[in-house]
Amino acid sequence: MLDAVCRAVLTLWVGSLWTIGYLVAPALFALLDDRAIAGRIAGELFHIELWVTLACAPAFVLCELAQRRRGFRLAAPVLILGAQLVIEILLRPRIAASAPGTSTFAWLHGVAAMLYLSASLLGLWLVVARPRVGAA
Repeated sequence: MLDAVCRAVLTLWVGSLWTIGYLVAPALFALLDDRAIAGRIAGELFHIELWVTLACAPAFVLCELAQRRRGFRLAAPVLILGAQLVIEILLRPRIAASAPGTSTFAWLHGVAAMLYLSASLLGLWLVVARPRVGAA
């Protein structure tokens, strides 16, 4: 039962990372004529994603500890959470204050995108490297 809960938490979490970052946000920019509105909506969705991570990362770590799993499987959720906090607390306000089309905006957006990609790839690794039931 605990393994099923862990898998559900991981599926919700990593699925939402990928859905918002690589399906919904690009669709907003493709479908909306106003890039500022698309950016504001995408920013709000990434903010909601942070809340999903704030709930799922600790839950996933507790699940892993309860199943006596150690190592990078415990570090990866912390790294994902850290990346999202850096994006939200340090980069997002600066991106919002920068004029679109400037080198500062592009650089900040690029750093945020690389951090988000790193978090997404760590999430993918957690899914792919998921031990089988009963494996340590």
